[in-house]
Amino acid sequence: MLTNIAFLWKASRKIFRKRRSVLFGRRDSTASSWSQEELHPEAWAFLRYLKRNEWAVNDGCRIVGFIASSLHSEKGLEHFVHMALSVCPEVQDVQFLIVGNAFDAYYMTYCQHIIGQSGYASRFHRMPFEARIELVYPAMDLVIIPNLIDEGFGMTALEGLVFGKGVIAYRAGGLEEILRTTGNADWLVEKGDSSLLTASVKGSKRLRSSEAWAQWT
Repeated sequence: MLTNIAFLWKASRKIFRKRRSVLFGRRDSTASSWSQEELHPEAWAFLRYLKRNEWAVNDGCRIVGFIASSLHSEKGLEHFVHMALSVCPEVQDVQFLIVGNAFDAYYMTYCQHIIGQSGYASRFHRMPFEARIELVYPAMDLVIIPNLIDEGFGMTALEGLVFGKGVIAYRAGGLEEILRTTGNADWLVEKGDSSLLTASVKGSKRLRSSEAWAQWT
């Protein structure tokens, strides 16, 4: 796990410096808003247990997550919801987590209505955005990033990878760069193609392997 973190950390610094140079015409030694030590990797297994226990989710159940600081249509939450509802009838031991603060109340109500009418509402969990990302990512097994607008850097993808999660994302600016640089280009989906997004999630080993977490501890 620590080797994986170190590799991704170096990759993030390379990408971040390149983008800073293009945007500001100078190099910058800052790689991101966190450091390896601040993420406390030695506590991830325990933090995973605590969060899942809070939701009464056993460790054999996979959690597919969506995370954004603010929830609005450009982040693609509706695409995540439709993907999740397509997966539910086929995979019994999978649940879904939506993390973020409601930015567009109407849009959030719309997405919640879709979930509520589906018959699978009990398999969805909701929490506000948490700046201490080490309290969120360990609980997940797969992170979905269906952004409908280009990301400048793709930090969510990088965070998911650093925490050892499978990441599936739309080709949206920096998201594509992050996944290509880290050798995960196979998990890029054409932006806006919700059918292909659903197929990619269903085809992920992380969704069906009961040992999805064990390989990262």
